[in-house]
Amino acid sequence: MKDGVVEMRHLRKLKHPNILQTKESFFDSDDCMIMIVEFCGYGSLNHQLGVRVESSQCTPFPETIIRKCCVDILRALVHTHQNSIAHMDMKSDNIVINGDSTFKLADFGISRSIEKDGEKVKNLIGTGGYKSPEVANSNILTAKSDIWGLGCILYLFCTVE
Repeated sequence: MKDGVVEMRHLRKLKHPNILQTKESFFDSDDCMIMIVEFCGYGSLNHQLGVRVESSQCTPFPETIIRKCCVDILRALVHTHQNSIAHMDMKSDNIVINGDSTFKLADFGISRSIEKDGEKVKNLIGTGGYKSPEVANSNILTAKSDIWGLGCILYLFCTVE
């Protein structure tokens, strides 16, 4: 439940067109967090990569789409970092695409408040292949780790691997 409270608190601070907006959030009678979010009809970037692979169209996405994704998510990260929050779980599952093809950063479930950039903290978690070296090796909390994760996502996006 603690992570849910942190996520709800962070999302209240993060009103931005490239961050998935929460319409309502609450805990049900079983203490499960319920979040009602805006609809993103194209699903996650991970889903779109999977569709491309399943259709045997394993060619990179057009550069214009990759560039739009990069710019949209960088805008979301600038806003997030300006609010002293590190996302800490950058991966293709956590980028969603709405009906007008806007890329949005989602899932702030393990996000952390940044008290001091580069501080050493316990128990940093995230998704293995997207973790920056400083998080994987030393549990160093820094907003730069989100940029590393975005680089991993863009590599996938460019190579469809």
